[in-house]
Amino acid sequence: MRPAVCCLVLFLALLAADCKKEAAKAPPVPAARETAARKIMAEETAAEDANLLGFAHGAVVAERTGELNLEDSAVQAIDGTPGTVWVTPPSDPQQSLTVVLAAPSQITAVGYTAVAMTGAGTPQKIQFDASSDGTSWTPLKTIESPALKIAAMQSVDPANAAWIRVSFPEESGRTVGVASLLAAGREVGPYRRPDITGSWSINGLKGLFLQSGSRVHGTVAMSPPMTIEGGWNGRTIPFAWTRGPQYGLGVLGLSADGKYLNGEWWYEEAIPLFYGTTWFGEKLNTYPDVGNEFDVPETWLQRFGHTPVYSIVFSTDDKLDVTGSEAGLRWVEATIRKNAGSKLTLISRNWAEQSEAGNIASGKHRLDSLRTELSRRRVPLADVTFEALGPTHYKEHPAWNIYQPVFNRIELQVARSMKE
Repeated sequence: MRPAVCCLVLFLALLAADCKKEAAKAPPVPAARETAARKIMAEETAAEDANLLGFAHGAVVAERTGELNLEDSAVQAIDGTPGTVWVTPPSDPQQSLTVVLAAPSQITAVGYTAVAMTGAGTPQKIQFDASSDGTSWTPLKTIESPALKIAAMQSVDPANAAWIRVSFPEESGRTVGVASLLAAGREVGPYRRPDITGSWSINGLKGLFLQSGSRVHGTVAMSPPMTIEGGWNGRTIPFAWTRGPQYGLGVLGLSADGKYLNGEWWYEEAIPLFYGTTWFGEKLNTYPDVGNEFDVPETWLQRFGHTPVYSIVFSTDDKLDVTGSEAGLRWVEATIRKNAGSKLTLISRNWAEQSEAGNIASGKHRLDSLRTELSRRRVPLADVTFEALGPTHYKEHPAWNIYQPVFNRIELQVARSMKE
């Protein structure tokens, strides 16, 4: 070996040894800092889980005056994710949004989660108003000079509302934003699931949807068109989609009166890095023939060997909703029969419980209920494996509740186990 090369090798070896020493000396993250971070996340999660303005709770933005762009839109203020932000247009902070609640509610406190980001500050004032009809408004609270806090809540005199309006008054010359808008209280009227069936104007594009039981499917007239296959999961509609060679997951929210739609979707998987955009929709007065094909799950199976089946749904006690799941059950039955002799796996993913053991147990109960119904239909199950998975078996853990309905699902896979 030449002298120059030897010197270089010796230098790199000494440098690596020195780096190892420095790494060994590096102090661990202080326990107090980790505890504080966990406390902040717990406070944020608790506030979002109880939030009557939350997307996952069934609330939908009906109107808004503006935003910086669709990736920082008004939906980001209700999507249950403090990491996303509603940002006003540059130097135009006097904005407002109007939210339709999932059911008539009594509001006892309102608040926000602030955002610290370059180029956007917290509004000087945040005004909350309540309405029973979206026309006549009663002031609830003006939060003045908001401090940079997590889930800053303020009590209000109890007031009944079906609509909440939030505005930023008395602002000028800067850009402001909030991560989450919050309202605490209780529902005083029943939640009634609306019907998405019909034509929609979605971000200026035409959308066509059909609802049958819990199943929701349709198209959005992008170029090429996006085809959607999903189902009601609680108060939202998670879905899988295909669009030419592209594919991914998403979630829709529908207002209690069935007139307004919000949506978020992702490429491939529902993680922030793969975010697509936000949808705002208004229903039109036409009811088209959407067809009844299961194009999306068929495409997923052909391309990837697995597919979500969001149209198979369960009650809160993990029992199969046979009536609501009829369309999904028929498709799964037909697919099993068509793939006779192949190894198939029906997977229940569950993130609703607090522990891994709880998630696995919930998934097993769901699969037992599903297996019982398939057996009743005399579906051959000799080559079908049933597998319950929790978050440790997935590459991305859904930290916030906008992702929960997307990740809680039944999947059908051909040929191999998800653990392989």
